[in-house]
Amino acid sequence: MSELVLVFTHFPEREQVLHAARKMIRSHLAASTQIAPTEKIYYWHGQWREVTKWTLALMTTKARYPALEAALRALHADEEEPPPIYAAPCSGALPVYADWVRDKVLESESAGGVRPPQVLNFPDSNPPASMLPEDDEAARK
Repeated sequence: MSELVLVFTHFPEREQVLHAARKMIRSHLAASTQIAPTEKIYYWHGQWREVTKWTLALMTTKARYPALEAALRALHADEEEPPPIYAAPCSGALPVYADWVRDKVLESESAGGVRPPQVLNFPDSNPPASMLPEDDEAARK
């Protein structure tokens, strides 16, 4: 049995989902993310809605989920609808992957609860710094 948790949320705009994904990785609240456009059909305030949203899937641990949820709720604070945040426990995972996820979301007391950016070591690869995500503000300049 794994302690990993797969978390899902949605954002209306691509820029919002990219910002959220980068923020969760930099904060070490999630080890990895996946982003995809999603066609949603649902009923809200007496009306059927059919919209395209951006789905954000995040891999984290049970221990880090409460902090991840709080951070995602803050990013959804200005939206009219309740934040679509839901999580599913993973019933199993490749052990080396589960170890990698746990390592990436660990807090560091010396860094004020957040580890500084690191070189990835899964599996046996070290991408150049140019492949690591830039800060949203810096990327726009």
